Amino acid sequence: MYRVAVLAMAWALIPSFAQADEGTQKSTLNAGLQASPEASPKANPKANVDLAVSAFAAPDSPRDALTAGNTAEPQLLTTLASPGPALIGTGTALAAEPAASLQDKPKRLSVDFSLGLRPDMASLGATVSTDGTVDTADSTVANAVYSTGQAFMSDRNNLIIWHNSDNTDSSFQLMGEEPETGGALLGMELGLSARYELDDLIGFPLFVKSGFYYTGRVSGGGQKRVFGNAAQENADVSALLQANGLNPADYVGGVLTNQFSASWIEIPITLGFKVPIGSDQSFVYAGAGVSFFRGGFSVEFDADQNYTNALATHIDADTLTAVNLSPGPVSDKIDFQLGGAGINWMLGAQKEIGSTGAVVFLDLNASGTAKTVYSSQMKPETRQLLTALSSSTLPQEDDQWFKRLSFPVVAAGGAVRMGLRYYFL
Repeated sequence: MYRVAVLAMAWALIPSFAQADEGTQKSTLNAGLQASPEASPKANPKANVDLAVSAFAAPDSPRDALTAGNTAEPQLLTTLASPGPALIGTGTALAAEPAASLQDKPKRLSVDFSLGLRPDMASLGATVSTDGTVDTADSTVANAVYSTGQAFMSDRNNLIIWHNSDNTDSSFQLMGEEPETGGALLGMELGLSARYELDDLIGFPLFVKSGFYYTGRVSGGGQKRVFGNAAQENADVSALLQANGLNPADYVGGVLTNQFSASWIEIPITLGFKVPIGSDQSFVYAGAGVSFFRGGFSVEFDADQNYTNALATHIDADTLTAVNLSPGPVSDKIDFQLGGAGINWMLGAQKEIGSTGAVVFLDLNASGTAKTVYSSQMKPETRQLLTALSSSTLPQEDDQWFKRLSFPVVAAGGAVRMGLRYYFL
């Protein structure tokens, strides 16, 4: 083995002699030819190198044999004197190449944090702004005297009643002060998600994404209304109430405040397609998938006794009767919650921030699910109030006939998201 290795080294270094002085080459070859054939390889390894070199040179023309086809640089002569460092340096360079290629390889796994806006959360804009909810019976003082057709009046109707009542020459007013209106709910979305680019796995510019998003109300949905003095200043109504042992002052200036709110969590799974727009991590993209939701909306309200008196007192002008079924002041919070799956889609773009591994992005996103659900359990006084305001006869059978309400819950909407994404693997 030692002889073979030495012979291989000699073969690799033969061209180096071509640039050396001719006299030096001949003396080296002659020294090799004159070496003792009886010398032991183990005792004198250098002699073996000289013999190996001489074996490849023709005795009659050593220079021609050594210089045939040689184009090596003169500096290669140093390799004979110091082969160790040269070999080590070559190994280091070869080892560095894979490391560099791994460093240049694009990173595919990223995490991101985002903020988004959700307009008209839970699609309550129509309920709060134009429709109202929970109808009152025509015979209630609230409806017959104060034109309050719902327990929770819409912003539109509140403003109409206030404006018309305040700008007439009537001796009484339907509303005691300008109502507070809240309008549709505006939500803020906070998101944390992970995303993996599938380019290296399938050879196609796709990505898969999943995360956790929380959406909550930041504004909208608040209302306040105050009854006027019509029950006392209207002579006919005042007389009817007094004839039935009721005090008209107990129906003046009643106040209701209520706040609609909404929140939910979303866990989306999205598959998307991307188109590069410059660097490896800058592109536009689109995707669609499925989302899992949990949440809904609520209405929290506080009605003082004068307000509930008007809602729960029924009058009959034909029989000249009036009966108060009010449970007294009521404060409660009614929740409408759902859990379910829906769809999502997105369209966005991201831009790489130098060589930091981070990108900024902007998404247009829409997702949602919807279902009509029952409300949470209500307080006994709430059930009694809802029963009384809806009918004058139901309370005779069961004064808490309204055990629960039902309402459609829409955990959906479009969002504009912006955030920061970081590629780390």
